[in-house]
Amino acid sequence: MKYTILKKEIKSKALSHIVQSLCDTYDRAKSGELKTKDASNEITIFKHTIQTIALDWMYSSKLNSIKEIKQAESEG
Repeated sequence: MKYTILKKEIKSKALSHIVQSLCDTYDRAKSGELKTKDASNEITIFKHTIQTIALDWMYSSKLNSIKEIKQAESEG
C-alpha cells in the first residue's frame, strides 16, 4: 500500500501513525509474514481506534453545547 500518497492528505500526527501501522499490517499480510486472522484482528483494532478519534473530533467541539443543554434540562 502506498503510504506516501495517504500521508500527504493526513494532517493529524495520531491518524498518520495509525495509517502507517495499518499499511504495515497490510504489507505483512500480503507478503505472508502475518496470518490472515492476525491481520484481520490488527485491522479491527485500527478501525476501532480511528472511530474513537473521529468521535472525539466530532464531539469535543460540541461539548460546551451539550453541557449547556444538560444544565438547562436540569434547571427546567
